[in-house]
Amino acid sequence: MEGPCFLFCNDYEFGLISKKTGWSLDQILDHVKVLVITRGKDGADLYSDGDSVHIPTVPEDEVVDPTGDGQAFRGGFLTGYSHGFDWKLCGEIGSLSAVYCLEQRGTQNHSYTAAEFVKRFRRHFDDGGQLDVFSSKIRNN
Repeated sequence: MEGPCFLFCNDYEFGLISKKTGWSLDQILDHVKVLVITRGKDGADLYSDGDSVHIPTVPEDEVVDPTGDGQAFRGGFLTGYSHGFDWKLCGEIGSLSAVYCLEQRGTQNHSYTAAEFVKRFRRHFDDGGQLDVFSSKIRNN
């Protein structure tokens, strides 16, 4: 665990990591740049550079299958990161991505357009217009 940029884990996995390494949260943060702990219905906590941010969940229309929602969260988070968004916005994108996965059966069956994603995102979070980058890509394709 020496030197990764990101460590994504759920709260159970975080407990295992802490137990196996004997490290506290602060000690783990000495070894990784960004730690993201997903907590199911309780959202996610992001830690980086001495700061922490709590990301709430987006209410789901219905839970169909939780398989793959952690991977969907990471995919959304890293998409935000690839656009240079701040950690909070990255986490919020991840949160909504995970909900789309929860609402479908299977790990790769969820789908949505960029416009649908942005519209639903803005019902729950304020991106200050930053997600317009996705809308402009839609118009240019």
